[in-house]
Amino acid sequence: LAGVDADSVFLVWDSAGTFVLTTFEVTVNGCTDTLSDTIVVYDSPETSEIFGDSSICFIPNDSTLYYVFGFQGSSYTWFISGGTILSTPPDNDSILVIWDSLGSGTIRVIETTSNNCIGDTIAKSISINEIPSADSIHGDFEMCQYSKGENYSMNGLPGSFYLWNLPGASNILDDSSSVVTVDWNTAGNFLISAVEISSANCT
Repeated sequence: LAGVDADSVFLVWDSAGTFVLTTFEVTVNGCTDTLSDTIVVYDSPETSEIFGDSSICFIPNDSTLYYVFGFQGSSYTWFISGGTILSTPPDNDSILVIWDSLGSGTIRVIETTSNNCIGDTIAKSISINEIPSADSIHGDFEMCQYSKGENYSMNGLPGSFYLWNLPGASNILDDSSSVVTVDWNTAGNFLISAVEISSANCT
């Protein structure tokens, strides 16, 4: 409270509610008057964090949902860097986003209540990651029974790990790396496969 004994006063309202502001005027001759006004202080928005994936495996034209929680009747203004908003209308509490390319993006949202109180800007950073693109297994696919030390490999992303499926093989070495070594002690036809999982958990 500032401005006591002056013809104006500066107030900071710490809480929402309805209040009565009363002013007493006293003239130099000792005459008095009283004025009262009702003050309505509305709640300021307390917008939640932005919910939704912060690490994305990039698929062109694939959309991701983001949303916040706020006051009933509020509207929301969203800002996107590195992507495009799909959902309409743009003033709701959730959006669908298509990310444009690999790299990073940012989402920001501002809530405005039904009483035109404007909240803080809420932001979320997004990491947009490459999906592994290795499409073939390299190695020998015909050999004699009891062949040893056969290598099979995939050309994947740096930092990836691998889930190999090697029926019929034995003495398997390094079965989580891009190169695996096996012995073939059993004759037959076998179908081998591998799944690459990037350091960002994209497959």
